[in-house]
Amino acid sequence: MDLVYHASPLSGLAKIEPRHSTHGESYVYAAKSRTLALVFSQKHDDYLFYIGYDDETGELCLTERIPGALEEVFRGKLGFLYALDATRFLSGKTPWAPELVSESAEPVTGCEEIRDCLAALLLCEARGELTVYRYPARPSCVPGDDGDLVEATAYFLKTAKDPQALVSYACEKHPHLASRLRALL
Repeated sequence: MDLVYHASPLSGLAKIEPRHSTHGESYVYAAKSRTLALVFSQKHDDYLFYIGYDDETGELCLTERIPGALEEVFRGKLGFLYALDATRFLSGKTPWAPELVSESAEPVTGCEEIRDCLAALLLCEARGELTVYRYPARPSCVPGDDGDLVEATAYFLKTAKDPQALVSYACEKHPHLASRLRALL
């Protein structure tokens, strides 16, 4: 059986239920890569990290958007990496190609407890499975002016329950983008 991975801060899940997200649909999210799934073991957003594949190297990278984001989100946090049967997962349903989704609840076939999510991510980095860019370092695929966050905010606003709160949060994290972000309202 081919497996995909779903990470969560919640323990003891026997099945993963679809959840509504910024894509406007209810899906169970997963990844083929254990390391990529591990990045999603704790709640965070695009204003804290860029998660993607470096245009030049093709390697998975995690880029801090603000100082100390990695420690704030992952240090000492307990997470769970769930294995799921890949059969019903589809690619191409969201704008991000590495993201796989299923529209139905998915039974868990295995679970790994992660005692410290930061330590686990740094181990992945040491193994060469992930490149971590600490603020202000960034790969060439992440614009130096953070302009991609304005585009992301415009996308998120399409399904935002509280557009004003979203823009306020984005401005708080990235005050240098405030005028461009507020212009989206």
